[in-house]
Amino acid sequence: MRKLLTIIFLFGATFAQAPEKVSPDVYKVVFENENVKVLEVTFEPGQSDKMHRHNRMVYYVIAGGIMQITSSDGTVNVAEIKEGSSAQQDPVVHRVKNIGKTRAKLIVVEEK
Repeated sequence: MRKLLTIIFLFGATFAQAPEKVSPDVYKVVFENENVKVLEVTFEPGQSDKMHRHNRMVYYVIAGGIMQITSSDGTVNVAEIKEGSSAQQDPVVHRVKNIGKTRAKLIVVEEK
């Protein structure tokens, strides 16, 4: 049964959409051209997005929080993102949930 669930999960990840399409309550496109897309990302405490994909990206944390990240293979990690931090990330399919008690806010610049 676990194997079947993993196959279904991975199959769904293959067709994952852009975050602003599946979770417009979390992701807002603030700029877009032929090279990049800039997203304002806001997670209220307890809020989760839906499984989605990102191209290679850079993010900057405006307001930090404690996030639970579920990868397309079902792996779950918890990360504290700190205000003022930034990082680069390779393409990914995942789902994120704010498990902290404060609003988390980021700016994401994603390659096209």
